[in-house]
Amino acid sequence: MKKRQKGFIGVMLACLLVCLPVSQALAEVQIEAAEVDGKLLFPEDSLVNAWLPVMMDGIDVSAENPGSWTNTDSGIVYSASVSDTEIVLTEAGYVLVVENGTAALDDGTDESKYHKDTDSKDVACYEKDDIIRIKAAEPEEGMVFTGWISEDVSFADASSAETTITMPEHKTTVTATYGAVSVEEPTEAPTEAPVEEPTEAPVEVSTEAPVEEPTEAATEAPVGEPIGAANEWTDPNITLGADTPVDTYTDQTEAATETEPETSAAVDYYAVMVNNGSVDDETTGVRDEIGTLRFTEGTEVSVTANAAEEGQEFTGWISGDGNDSIFTNPMSETTTFIMPKNDVTVSATYATKVSETESSETEEQTAIPETQAPETEEQTVSPETQAPETEEQTVSPETQAPETEAQTVSPETQAPETEEQTVSPETQAPETEAQTVSPETQSTETETEAVTETPQLDDETYEVVVENGTGSGFYKAGDTVTVQAEGEEGLEFQNWETSSADVQMSDPNQTTATFIMPEEGVVVKAEYADPAPSTTITITGGKVVSPVSDTGVYAVGTAVEIELDASTVPAGKQFAGWVAQWDDGANGIKDVEFTTTGTKATFNMPGGPVTITATYSDITYTVLVANGTLVSEESQHDPADPSKYIVKANKEVLINANPNPAGQAFTGWIIRDAQGTEIDPAVLGLDAKSSSLTLASINQSLNFQAQYEGIQYNVKVNDGSANYTTAVSGTNVTITADKAPKGMEFDYWKVDSGNATLANASSATTTFAMPMADVTVSANYKYKEYRLTVENGTGSQKYFYMGDKATVSSNYPASGKEFDKWVATSGNVEFENASRWKTTFEMPASDVTAKATYKDGPSPDNNQILELVAGGEYYTGASIKFTASGAGMGNTNPNPGDYRYRPSGYQIGNVTGSWDGSPYTTSMTIKATGEYTLKVTYNKEIFDGSNWAADGTTDTKSVTFKVIPKAAGVATGDETPIGIVVAIAAVSCLLFIILLVVFLKRRKAR
Repeated sequence: MKKRQKGFIGVMLACLLVCLPVSQALAEVQIEAAEVDGKLLFPEDSLVNAWLPVMMDGIDVSAENPGSWTNTDSGIVYSASVSDTEIVLTEAGYVLVVENGTAALDDGTDESKYHKDTDSKDVACYEKDDIIRIKAAEPEEGMVFTGWISEDVSFADASSAETTITMPEHKTTVTATYGAVSVEEPTEAPTEAPVEEPTEAPVEVSTEAPVEEPTEAATEAPVGEPIGAANEWTDPNITLGADTPVDTYTDQTEAATETEPETSAAVDYYAVMVNNGSVDDETTGVRDEIGTLRFTEGTEVSVTANAAEEGQEFTGWISGDGNDSIFTNPMSETTTFIMPKNDVTVSATYATKVSETESSETEEQTAIPETQAPETEEQTVSPETQAPETEEQTVSPETQAPETEAQTVSPETQAPETEEQTVSPETQAPETEAQTVSPETQSTETETEAVTETPQLDDETYEVVVENGTGSGFYKAGDTVTVQAEGEEGLEFQNWETSSADVQMSDPNQTTATFIMPEEGVVVKAEYADPAPSTTITITGGKVVSPVSDTGVYAVGTAVEIELDASTVPAGKQFAGWVAQWDDGANGIKDVEFTTTGTKATFNMPGGPVTITATYSDITYTVLVANGTLVSEESQHDPADPSKYIVKANKEVLINANPNPAGQAFTGWIIRDAQGTEIDPAVLGLDAKSSSLTLASINQSLNFQAQYEGIQYNVKVNDGSANYTTAVSGTNVTITADKAPKGMEFDYWKVDSGNATLANASSATTTFAMPMADVTVSANYKYKEYRLTVENGTGSQKYFYMGDKATVSSNYPASGKEFDKWVATSGNVEFENASRWKTTFEMPASDVTAKATYKDGPSPDNNQILELVAGGEYYTGASIKFTASGAGMGNTNPNPGDYRYRPSGYQIGNVTGSWDGSPYTTSMTIKATGEYTLKVTYNKEIFDGSNWAADGTTDTKSVTFKVIPKAAGVATGDETPIGIVVAIAAVSCLLFIILLVVFLKRRKAR
């Protein structure tokens, strides 16, 4: 064999070996019946080669497919057990699918729970309420686990790679999600450069000259820049101040937002992106397939900022769309906001932390001294320095900086593009006008470290004045301004008032609020008022849980929660409820409306002092005394049972035996607990031989039975039991009937001997007083009636006893339909002949619903003319044969309403013929050449229960053919097996070629 052929065969074998395990893994599991005992059958699993009936809920589910059964339920798993007579299938649980992970019972006892032991533990079977531990698969390189998601189960901790769930009562799927590992850009360390002393001579500033290294003060991170944020948002023409919000919503973030997957049409989820922080509770949201956290509109979302890096401090939260009013408190590291109807990006911002020394030095720095040229004097700038055409370059020392204070700027040092610059809005020169910077500009005080900064243009700022609070300063239009109220002693904060209608506070009722700076100055004022009235709570038997007050004083309207103080519950008592009232002054005492949950209660503080008292009820026990009486303070006697007493806990109990019956003497007591376990009387401090017992304190339910010497009478119960097998006269005996046999129910008791009087002979459990004789009683049963319901038919009657023969008859089928078979939609029955419209079955011990089903009747489209070729050619004088085949003619056991199409006659030209019965075959000879059409007529006949009768409906089929003379050519209707002749010829040619090749080889060899 050539190498190329060997290589090809090797490749084919390798592919076969690879595909074989894959095909086996994808194929359904087939379990032999001989090995199925104790096995689980998951959806699509099959049981094969069953030699016994396969039963489920009493029904043979293998009846329609003998020897096999397939689990077609998509969510339920069945377990199999094998006996000598049947294979029984029962529900074992529901399917759990773990995508990107595995599952196991929390207690580890689930070796047989998995679908395939050789596969990963990602498909398993568990029962409702099972506690299941799920574990996410290890993430791929560059990925990180982001959380668990599911449509219908809750997780103990959805953010943990290993957590637990509770199995629901249906199939469920849980998915471990992953996201890409984020990498933060490293920040550059600030550098220091020598500071040059300013000179008094005019200095030429050239934008083309090299930039000197900035000083330490100048290279500090700009205030408001988020730690680790990308630099895409930095604008070289904008100087960031302490109060300037930073939009960290980069193009990358926007791209991610634009590609967010669509959420469910029923509930819309919106993405939350958090820069420099995280969401506190992810369980209120879901993660999509790419790991993005999403929430529904109106959900309260809590976020916490990352810890500030060394040298930085948190400065506040900002929103990517500029609407910072969404935050409850944007200045708090942990805050909340209500999810809007759109995706949200929020960012924690940070600033360089300023030490006390630096702060002092900054305050000591002064603005550039005033340098003002005469009004008519032209101001010029060195010709080497030219401002951009769109920029105003007039610098004035008179401009007042915001609260952060402007730093003195040296004209010799150019600051980084992001440094804050003081710009005067008062002086504006034409685009081509030269501007001169005063050479007299210098610091008024000697500083240990000069701050060098080249001034640049800034937007116009507006003043904010805060009364009764903090936040005053100068801000640019569009800035987010945060104000904080300062408390006033004896007063409570009410709300914020503003001087401008254009100002919308984030929450005017909170002490910390924000607003967007308009293009005008603003005055905001914190309003205060006297505190709301308060009052006291006096509680007996309980305590206040929330809110806790050391003084016991609470503001009116406060929601208060109380709970029972278990240490105050009296002995022998149990908590019964709360009584709460309040003093409405002149209007008197009123009840407090509250809500109770167990031993807790909640209410809103009314306008007066509240008094709350816990109430209690007695703890009671049941004491049974046979052949005796009981005396105890405040005890209750059950009139329905003379031997039953209800006794309060911790009360003294006196028990006396009944007087001795004639010819008998008291011998002692038998004492049992509520579970029927006999108790030694000495344990209770009692003398079992005394006919009178005194129990100092009762603390459990007990059963006392006085014993006597003398005649003990026998108690015999047929098909039942009694609480005594022997008893003395007068003993109250309780008898209970056994469970009724299948198909029967309890009817009545019969006293066979002993002249006992039953309390209720029709009750399965009753009592009687023991007479002075042996007693025999028997339970009697009657057959139970079961209902027959027939769909699409009638039954011989509505109710049957188990074992009765029931007859069902189907309704006459609709047009175009025929009766198919009987099926039992409820009840385990076997029809005598399910394919007959009228049949019988034996009534089981349950209600039965039988349904007649129908199928489509024969179609005239299936009427055929056989053996005659349409378009064929036949010789003159040759025998031409055809057979008519009618639809439904094969129905040999019809039901009423069945129908068929019987061939009745035919016509060829002027020649006609008919058939009275089968076979419907005719042969003919045509001597004249030409084209002929054969037409066959079919009569529709309906079975009326006894005979087939035509209903007048007919159908016609036709075949056209030609008759030619023998000399004309080969007739297409000739059925001579020419294929055999061709095959013989082909074989002969092949043998000839082989012999020729052999001959040539031999000749060549010679």
